[in-house]
Amino acid sequence: MTTDSCRPGPTDGRGSAAAVRPCRFGQPTGPPLLQQKLVAMVDRDCFTPAPFSGHYEPVMDCGTFVHAGDTVGLLHDFQHVDEQPWPVRARIDGYVLCQAARAPVAQGLHILVVAQEVTA
Repeated sequence: MTTDSCRPGPTDGRGSAAAVRPCRFGQPTGPPLLQQKLVAMVDRDCFTPAPFSGHYEPVMDCGTFVHAGDTVGLLHDFQHVDEQPWPVRARIDGYVLCQAARAPVAQGLHILVVAQEVTA
């Protein structure tokens, strides 16, 4: 849980805005990893750019291990709201490092970064 200061929450009678909301948009949730991992994002396939402007909806948390082809998020097209969202898929096996966090996302913006574990 985290205090969300980006959006106004319910007031507490004295007029101050405060709310406790679950972490979202790229914040890891669930049990912490038991060990740190060294990851790298040097391959072009680590990055997924938005093919059009719209709203990015994450369906997996950052820190989740994904396989190539897994749907990590959905991109909703503002110009075609009646169409199904575009599935944002991982292009490589690795860990979800970061995702788009604000709407709207511009065409060409990296909306998903998957990092590969580095082994010595």
